[in-house]
Amino acid sequence: MSALTIEGYEDFAVARNVLAELGDLTVWAGKSRGPNYPNGEMIFDPLLAAWDDFDRVFAAIEVSQTSIFPLGLWRNDMTPLITPKGEVFAVGVFGVWRVGSVEEFINAIVYADRPIQVLSR
Repeated sequence: MSALTIEGYEDFAVARNVLAELGDLTVWAGKSRGPNYPNGEMIFDPLLAAWDDFDRVFAAIEVSQTSIFPLGLWRNDMTPLITPKGEVFAVGVFGVWRVGSVEEFINAIVYADRPIQVLSR
């Protein structure tokens, strides 16, 4: 985590706790496509997602108006980020998406049937 704080991310307890439970876990959804977006692999490894990528996720900080920390890489094109309050945002080519809680994020990965509400492009 210290390598990412050098990049500009803020280290906080919620991020440490989630990554202590899920770090190095890979989640793969069974369906190849959902009604809103294709499913894909989620790797809970913040270094994989965010190293040297702070500029790309700065939009999520502006939308969430709080500190964020990367959780990993989803589908090779989305970075899920967590706030100190436990809210998860995803940033990718489509913009910034407020996902909800960590549990809601995992459901979105597995089922790919959540409507996407893009907050910023």
